[in-house]
Amino acid sequence: SAEEAARQAPIHRGASVGVTIHLSGNVDGVVRFLEANGASNISAGDDYIEAYVPILVLPETSEQPGVLRVRVIQPPESPQSQLRVAGNGPAVHGSTAWNQAGYTGRGIKVGVIDGGFGTFADLMGTEVPARVHARCYTFLGQHTQDLEDCGTSTHGTAVAESVMDIAPEVSLYIADPQSPGDLRDTVEWMIEEGVSVINHSRTWLFDGPGDGTSPSSISPLNTVDSAVAAGIVWVNAAGNSAQRTWFQRAPFSYSTISVDGGDVRVINFEASNFKNRFHLSGSLQLRWDDTWGGATRNLDLFLVRPDDDEITLGSIDPQSGDDGHNPYERVSAFTRYDIMIAHRSGSEPGWIQLLAWQGEGLTFNTPETGSTINPAESANPGMLAVGAAHWNDVSSIQSYSSRGPTPDRRIKPDVVAADCGQTAGGSGSFCGTSQASPHVAGMAALVRQRFPGYSPAQVVSYLKETAQQRINSPDPNNTWGHGFIVLPPIPPQPTGSSSIQSITPRANSLVVSWAAPTAGGGSAITAYDLRHIRSDAPSKADANWTVVQDAWSGSGSLQYTITRLTGGTQYDVQVRAVNAAGDGPWSATLTGTTAAAAPAAPTTLTATANGQTQIDLSWIAPSDDGGTAITGYRIEVSTNGSTWSDLVTNTRSTATRYSHTGLAAGSTRHYRVSAINSAGTGAASNVANATTAVASIPDLVVDAPTVDTSAPAAGARFTLSATVRNQGNGRSDSTTLRYFQSTDSTITTGDTEVGTDS
Repeated sequence: SAEEAARQAPIHRGASVGVTIHLSGNVDGVVRFLEANGASNISAGDDYIEAYVPILVLPETSEQPGVLRVRVIQPPESPQSQLRVAGNGPAVHGSTAWNQAGYTGRGIKVGVIDGGFGTFADLMGTEVPARVHARCYTFLGQHTQDLEDCGTSTHGTAVAESVMDIAPEVSLYIADPQSPGDLRDTVEWMIEEGVSVINHSRTWLFDGPGDGTSPSSISPLNTVDSAVAAGIVWVNAAGNSAQRTWFQRAPFSYSTISVDGGDVRVINFEASNFKNRFHLSGSLQLRWDDTWGGATRNLDLFLVRPDDDEITLGSIDPQSGDDGHNPYERVSAFTRYDIMIAHRSGSEPGWIQLLAWQGEGLTFNTPETGSTINPAESANPGMLAVGAAHWNDVSSIQSYSSRGPTPDRRIKPDVVAADCGQTAGGSGSFCGTSQASPHVAGMAALVRQRFPGYSPAQVVSYLKETAQQRINSPDPNNTWGHGFIVLPPIPPQPTGSSSIQSITPRANSLVVSWAAPTAGGGSAITAYDLRHIRSDAPSKADANWTVVQDAWSGSGSLQYTITRLTGGTQYDVQVRAVNAAGDGPWSATLTGTTAAAAPAAPTTLTATANGQTQIDLSWIAPSDDGGTAITGYRIEVSTNGSTWSDLVTNTRSTATRYSHTGLAAGSTRHYRVSAINSAGTGAASNVANATTAVASIPDLVVDAPTVDTSAPAAGARFTLSATVRNQGNGRSDSTTLRYFQSTDSTITTGDTEVGTDS
């Protein structure tokens, strides 16, 4: 039945299976098709859709325009091995001394993204916090806050315990996403909640070319990048895949076999052995060196029954250079098979990576190279991939601990931490990089508490620098990374409080003087921090104070001027001492009130001519009134923009408009405005200018001319007289008369101009 078939998928619901549909376009059209054909829990992005799709609708789904491929969703693996040996991670990592020095993770929010938090509720208030923030997925895209919906596996519970062992006072945010889309949504939730460290002891299927990037928008690699960009340190298990990986670089040796009557070249794993035996309990994935999204080297992955050499399963995706053709093959099965890799066409790849999802090791494996999982292979500088060493022998790497290099030859893991420590919620000791990783996440929380200004990349660098290399050369290397992390010892913090002696008011500032603490903590004080907050602030939680770090850093008197305050405003001020161990306690609060200051400059002054005799001014009041109310404005005027005089010394009004009247037509004036309060006159605004209008030159009227018609003497001319009158109130600098020879009293076209006079 369809229901029985659907139950073979890792994620299913009735007769539907959970799938990811990868697209090159037409997302909305495919969503409409799915909605019309019984799909549910549809979540869409720019290049993907996740949904429960009826199993009988899958063929037609794959044929919709824009669909590149349809993949059954494989939930992430939690890399864990169970060995019945007790352990103690905090003792070997040096976190106990940090806890005793006051670094317990208080105030730090840690996200634990894992699978299964069974028994978590039973341990609340003892091994894990009494209050937890949960996001438990019941179906694709659906989640609750009920811990009963967070699965029955205890893997996530043991991971959370391991974080708390190192950082016992962190706040926990837990989630169990089952798809890449759910993982992305989970991280967005943790970003909104202010989480600053995420532990991810899981592994997802490969979805990129091995350089730490992926073209898929929902790739866990891209989710790591978005988390770090939001200020989160991402800590990831490197994986337990060392003995389940075969990684080799070119050149390869080949054998030829017959498949369906034709010869096929298959790659030898070792010497002439082209079969690699493995007992599958999940997925087997293959990727190789080629262009992701346009692969031309065509490799296929086959599973062969050991008893009769019959090929029973295969992954034969095309790789012919088309859009969406990836250098990747994947099969899923749950029994013993021989594995074969066929090279169908195209040039030889530079490398090939075969990784089994779960189960026994491969017969032919490469434990010393190339087994880092996704997203531990990320190249993000704010992320740490963590290998594992047994807590009782931290000089020996665990045989299963994944190692580098990555396909693009980057070093992995980044660091190594302890595993196989005892947990209350797990079954015996908790072995695998799954426990090593949360130990490092706990240490990242302690570093974030001690150095609150550190970026994710700085936290990562600090932990790498504190790691102790177990191999002399090279450092780092692809077995230990930068080494086994041991937090450095720290001297005690200042135990006594500093005390503020006086606060002297200044305009928009306060001069603060203080005394050294009564007890320095056994280490020289290297700096003092100040913090301040308005006395009338509705909340004085630590996060709302403004901290001035290193207000004093080793020289001069114990004094600092806090600037850029609001004039005439009361502030609470505290101080604390800092030594090599960290920050001492904040002092008692002393209150000071800033002196009023002259206002800031008005802004956006404009000048607009209004007729021939008036210019109108308009401006915006200063954003900072200096601490006391503005009572008026000074308006200055200039004819040339450089020599100024007061137009109005004080308007004695808060109005932000003024009209300059009585100007002559055609007058140009420049203006600037300053605000006035009880402390004085503030800075001037921008300069604005305008020019009053000029009257147009009116028409001139020539009165009827008179002509002396008497006979002129020989050689004489007639005399013509005329009066010119200006009909308007303007003026004319000159008047030109033109006179024509005309047969009547009307000058018309064709009459002859015979002269001009001014």
